[in-house]
Amino acid sequence: FGTIDKASKMMAYEGFPAAMDEQMITITDLFNEISEDDLMNREVTYPWGGKAAMGEAIIASSIKFLTGYKLQLFSLIKLCDDQKLTTSDAWFLNDLS
Repeated sequence: FGTIDKASKMMAYEGFPAAMDEQMITITDLFNEISEDDLMNREVTYPWGGKAAMGEAIIASSIKFLTGYKLQLFSLIKLCDDQKLTTSDAWFLNDLS
């Protein structure tokens, strides 16, 4: 994480899409290594303590956090821009032109 964090602080905004594409490849590769049995039965420990099945832990942490941040970003964009954004724009790819 430290290496990615340092690189993000020096990245020009033009490099953001490529960096996200690279991270998506890494995430896809990691998820391809996880079996359905792992999701259901492999016990993992949260960084803050407590244990859960891997699938439950992924939903209860990463997925919930990303959804929250996505909606927070959407709300801030909606407040700061003159685009006519609606709730569906937060969830679906809509043409904003």
